[in-house]
Amino acid sequence: MQDFQGKKILIVVIPVTKTANDSAFLRTIDTVSRNYAQQISVIGVPSIEDGYTSNQLNQLQTYYHSFFGNRVTVTRGMYTRKESGTSQHELFSWLTRKEKNIHFDYNVSGVGQKFFVSEQGELYGVSDPEGRLNSRLMDRMIQLH
Repeated sequence: MQDFQGKKILIVVIPVTKTANDSAFLRTIDTVSRNYAQQISVIGVPSIEDGYTSNQLNQLQTYYHSFFGNRVTVTRGMYTRKESGTSQHELFSWLTRKEKNIHFDYNVSGVGQKFFVSEQGELYGVSDPEGRLNSRLMDRMIQLH
């Protein structure tokens, strides 16, 4: 957890498939992790609802490492959506429920969903999968909070 102290955190749902679009998205995440390394830590989460299975773990770790090296922390697969009920991972229960995070009631709608957490551990921003992860968004999110 020391890697995250004093930095904002970007939590992003990452793809478990290997299409050209998925590879492009992973390269974008890598670019963000490099360009904003001093201000933000990036955590990638493969989603069970988006196709992650535990028998993919080793293969996906190799795949992700080829894009990120050690710059992005990649978790094991998690249940990310509210409709997963009690199976929803505790982290995503906090990220998606206003009664827990105090700000946002926002369900995960797919790969590319982004959550921004302040240095103090407060959720302060959410971006849809369709929202582009670019320098304009990142500069704005870094300046906020």
